[in-house]
Amino acid sequence: MNSNKVIRQFFTTAIILAILSFSAESFALDIAKQTLPNGLKVFHSERKNLPIVVLTLLIKTSSLNETDEKAGTASLTAKLLTEGTTNRSSIQISEEIDFLGASIGAGANKDYTTVSLGVLKKDLQKGFELFADILLKPSFPEEELKRKKEQLKGMLKRQEDEPGFLADKAFIREVFGSHPYGRLSEGSVESIDKITRKDLADFYRANYRPDNALLTVAGDISKTELDALIDRYLKSWTVAEVAAPSTHKAPENIQRNAPKVVIIDKNITQANIILGHAGISRENPDYYAVSVMNYILGGGGFASRLMKIVRDDMGLAYSIHSSFASNK
Repeated sequence: MNSNKVIRQFFTTAIILAILSFSAESFALDIAKQTLPNGLKVFHSERKNLPIVVLTLLIKTSSLNETDEKAGTASLTAKLLTEGTTNRSSIQISEEIDFLGASIGAGANKDYTTVSLGVLKKDLQKGFELFADILLKPSFPEEELKRKKEQLKGMLKRQEDEPGFLADKAFIREVFGSHPYGRLSEGSVESIDKITRKDLADFYRANYRPDNALLTVAGDISKTELDALIDRYLKSWTVAEVAAPSTHKAPENIQRNAPKVVIIDKNITQANIILGHAGISRENPDYYAVSVMNYILGGGGFASRLMKIVRDDMGLAYSIHSSFASNK
């Protein structure tokens, strides 16, 4: 086993041990908050139980900020961050991260985009440099864009043969209609083909801005160390003179009390059935009550009522569960 694999395994093990080592009292974290002159909000929690630092940058941009015609722009923009900057190629980024035994990544979902870094304390400065490089200086290389688009289209085409995927896809379309929540964050084969490098660069300039982001930092790092790293690597991040595109509002035309059955006929021996409807937003005061309800009903695995009755007692299904999505 080479040294890089050893380092990665140590890093993964250390993360697991860090989670397991939290006592009940440790969840009352002491979090320092500050807002930088450029508008970036920073949340910091110093924990010295393991020599690890984890950063997560949340940017308030997603498929809610893209056009229907070029659905998938937000997702592709995030995916291309680690595929090349003005300083490093995709291979160089991958090799440097592997050498550190660290993890770095970016992705967009229905409501927001995240850029994350996990690194050992001894490699923090180098890790932070890489983090800032992919965040502030992405180059969106044409060749990498073509490769990523082909990967995404291939994935979407393969998923069309999966009954569970087809059921999920049809379900969100029926619930949310033409709203971005009603389509895949990755877009479609047709919309992906229409996305250009310029689209990604324009989306990045309009949405990746410090006044539109939150940075959380946790681990073996003091406030003095964090302030020094931010001053060195993120000080140049300024608000672009570009108006951010409008955001889709919550869908208002959902038929909450109009039952509808959608059947997708596939020649398979099992049935995939989804029963559901529109829920509540994350800001709803009933969010926690609904989360507890869902855990009891079918979100608690073998402890849930659906699993116990429908699977264990009646033997009618191998897998049955409930889930509750709380989007913006």
